[in-house]
Amino acid sequence: MLAERKKTALYARLSKDDLEDAVSNSIIHQKFMLEKYAEEHGYYNTQFYADDGYTGVNFNRPAFQEMMDDIRKGKIERVIVKDFSRFGRNYVDCGRYVDYEFATYNVQFISIGENFNSENGDRIMMGLFNLINELYAQDISRKQRAAIRAKGESGKHVTTRPIYGYRTDPQDKSHWIIDEDAAEVVRFIFTMYLSGHGFSEIADMLHDKKVLCPSAYRGKIRKGSSAQTDPYTWNGRTIADILSKQEYCGDTVNFRTERKSYKDKRVIFKPDSELVIHQNTQTAIVSRADYEAVQEKLSQKKKYVRNRERPILDGKVFCYDCKCKMYLMRKKQKDGIYNVYVCNNYRKKKNQTCSSHYIPEKTILQELKKLLYQILQEYENDKKTFLRKLRYLLRAKCSSELMAARSECEKVENRIREVSDYKKSAYADKLSKRITDEFFDSIMFSMDEETIQLKSKYEECQHVLCAAEEKIKGADLFCRRLNQFSLESLNEISETAVNSLVDRIEIREENELGKKSVLLDFYLVGIGKILS
Repeated sequence: MLAERKKTALYARLSKDDLEDAVSNSIIHQKFMLEKYAEEHGYYNTQFYADDGYTGVNFNRPAFQEMMDDIRKGKIERVIVKDFSRFGRNYVDCGRYVDYEFATYNVQFISIGENFNSENGDRIMMGLFNLINELYAQDISRKQRAAIRAKGESGKHVTTRPIYGYRTDPQDKSHWIIDEDAAEVVRFIFTMYLSGHGFSEIADMLHDKKVLCPSAYRGKIRKGSSAQTDPYTWNGRTIADILSKQEYCGDTVNFRTERKSYKDKRVIFKPDSELVIHQNTQTAIVSRADYEAVQEKLSQKKKYVRNRERPILDGKVFCYDCKCKMYLMRKKQKDGIYNVYVCNNYRKKKNQTCSSHYIPEKTILQELKKLLYQILQEYENDKKTFLRKLRYLLRAKCSSELMAARSECEKVENRIREVSDYKKSAYADKLSKRITDEFFDSIMFSMDEETIQLKSKYEECQHVLCAAEEKIKGADLFCRRLNQFSLESLNEISETAVNSLVDRIEIREENELGKKSVLLDFYLVGIGKILS
């Protein structure tokens, strides 16, 4: 079968930074230029790719990545752009794509504006053009930052979207006006918190009242979020965030975050001392007195959390059924504080998705102490025998995984050899004229594709093998950790013992003859559940 005829890719890009040349750089204008050039040069089998609204500083653009996928699949033989700036404004990456990626797949690169053709073009001039485009992007970024800084210091909001409770003034996009429906919810949150209700309690109240959470209210629900299944789901973090916003008492707060470079998309939160605050720039939703009272209460809560003793099992206890972290509840009784764990999903959803899995912290610690004491006793009796036994158990546990991975590796290696032999045979057939050059090219393309897939699969198999072998080494790690403790040191379970020896604890519920019982699964560091 003949190989599919390769296409000429026509690539266009327009970003928000190109507004000064919006007409000449428009996607429509670029498409017209590219199609005209392709037709004049006899490139009729074309495919158009366009990224509208994407920066040229990086190559994380959907149409560009789609084009690269087609190049790697061998569908493209040529890429044409209006000029280098449409291709990208990153000096290093532009060179990497043209000199390495395109060359690897025998793809010709043409830039109309600079009259550049990779088959006979001047690489030094190409580098110079790319460097100029990067310097342009750097200059644009610097000017934008300066403009935003000036705007923010003048007292205008620099955020692109008002916070929950406000909306943009149609007469002035940098001014906020009250969104009364959402503002009513904000006032309710402040009132309830000052009345003594906690974050989660307020979130539950709003859920019961069927109040849309902020993301659902704005109509921008993130895929996979809890708001996607229940738009009335509020959480404690959202409540805490709303209570901390100074904007609700009528102020503008600018420059909470920054990016170090126009190339770096990571956001850095700035300290309070570097914020630019202008008072009374919009109508307040809550009084300044109420806002300050809430901040005082929040600061007291933070001091209490910092000074409170950290739970011994902190971050180790999980629900067996929903895998959610268990929540530690502190109950006051006459004889002191009584700690119990409940499923966090159950606590938040009120029995909709999981059961309570209620268990006292004391019970978990007693069972853990019993298990660790028994293990340490056996280890101290005969350390070598214990280590051999542990290695044997882990090897047995991983044996099926190891066998499957080794078998798969062997199959892949055999197939790689077969493909290599087949390519040599095809090359001999080509030299002896038994097959045409065109048919040989199609065979090579197919075989190269399969080789790439096989090598990727082989790497995956090797990764599985290494992971399984590392699991067996977990026996040595666990025994090294055991050496740190004596039987006397386990008379009372410490945070050190938990962090050194315990990976996680899962709590599960079982119903037998209508009677509910709670069971524990202990996963130990390096060896998992094997001894529990």
